[in-house]
Amino acid sequence: MYQEINDLTIYSTIAEIPSFDASISVKALGSDVALLFQHNYFLPGVIIVDDDEIVGVIHRNKFYEKVGRPFGVEIYMCRTIEILMDNISSVPLILPSNTTIIEAAEAALSRSFELYYEPIVVKFPNNHLRILDAYVLLSNQSKILKIMNEQIKKQKEKMEILNQATNNLVSTLELNILLERILTAAITTLPVAEKGAIYLWDDQKQEFYLNASYGLNANDATVLTLPNFFSQKDINSIPNRNKTKDDNLFIEEIKNEHSQLFVPLIEGHKTFGVLFLESNSNKMISDDDLQLLSIFGATAAAAIQNAKLHEEVKKLSIIDPLTGLYNRRGFYQIAEIEVERAKRYQRPLSIVMIDIDRFKSINDKYGHGIGDHVISTIGKICRGSTRSSDICCRFGGEEFIILLPENEIHTAQQFAERLCRQVAQTPHSTPLGTINITISLGLAQLSSNQSLDEIIDCADKAMYAAKVW
Repeated sequence: MYQEINDLTIYSTIAEIPSFDASISVKALGSDVALLFQHNYFLPGVIIVDDDEIVGVIHRNKFYEKVGRPFGVEIYMCRTIEILMDNISSVPLILPSNTTIIEAAEAALSRSFELYYEPIVVKFPNNHLRILDAYVLLSNQSKILKIMNEQIKKQKEKMEILNQATNNLVSTLELNILLERILTAAITTLPVAEKGAIYLWDDQKQEFYLNASYGLNANDATVLTLPNFFSQKDINSIPNRNKTKDDNLFIEEIKNEHSQLFVPLIEGHKTFGVLFLESNSNKMISDDDLQLLSIFGATAAAAIQNAKLHEEVKKLSIIDPLTGLYNRRGFYQIAEIEVERAKRYQRPLSIVMIDIDRFKSINDKYGHGIGDHVISTIGKICRGSTRSSDICCRFGGEEFIILLPENEIHTAQQFAERLCRQVAQTPHSTPLGTINITISLGLAQLSSNQSLDEIIDCADKAMYAAKVW
């Protein structure tokens, strides 16, 4: 019986299919052919040779069909093949042994219809000849086509998962939400993965830091580190020994048949992040899975860059470029929340309004460049004098505003007095001499029936009452 072929692929060759060593000389008798067929029930045919040259092929079924006719035994058994060739042989299809099964089946079926199932001669190295049953060839082709259809179906399902995952990524520009979605989608795309994390590059520390994780407890996330080959940001610095077939994927084996997969998140030739996935099973990651993950990694990288760009633009829209403090828009976005919280929980909240004294005179005498430097310096003093929970803002021109959560008016007054002294004690050197800067301040504490605009108005009026012109 024929031996089943395991692990058929689109690249499988006819050398992998069981074939037969069955050649006979043109000088042999028809009875010699019959003996060969009698000794091997599965023999599909016989190769006819003349001085080691192939001159034809005898198909088993065709031979018995001729012999079975009236007087067939007398005619075909006692005569040489050379005499009978025109009646019992056909022109052979000769294929090298490295021909793929798909290509061989296509060649077999490109013959005329009556020759579809004629046996095929397989030529191995050193001109060794074997005969292959066309039925067996086409049966294996059918198996490969079935495997291909299943692979296409699975690929289609995975592409649908990938498309859905991609749609989820492009539907948000919030970085933290995006990173969580990337991890969830990556583990959905690669079912053998059970844990994951995302590292992003820190330009200040010059290293990757853990930014998001999935399926890892706090201890795992804390101790998780990247392999040494990710110590540099340049993707070209990563050695080839850990690369998969895809240049953008790297596998690092770990103990107990676990494996870790690292997908660099690349912009140009620079790796700005790494997607890490871990499998606790011994299931192999297929090349198709790796290809999908590579595509997903490129999509995720683009989505992260868009989100980071969005955050930067968003930040620029609420940050004053001269001082680095919130501008009026940014202040209102956060202050509204703080005011509502203070009113809901009946907590104290105060506001300090600040104006630089005689600022117009400074601009007129020293120029706007020095005026900008004064504003920047006041901004630094305000930021350095406040807590992380306080909200500092350049409200416009030479005016600043500071919101102090959890501060009653007397505490805010103490803060304002310290700020006044610090500004007054900070000299401002210019080419025209040192400028002594002072500020005027107004304070107000939030009452239960006030809005943000109303408490700002109260602080503004108090500041103008104290203003030094």
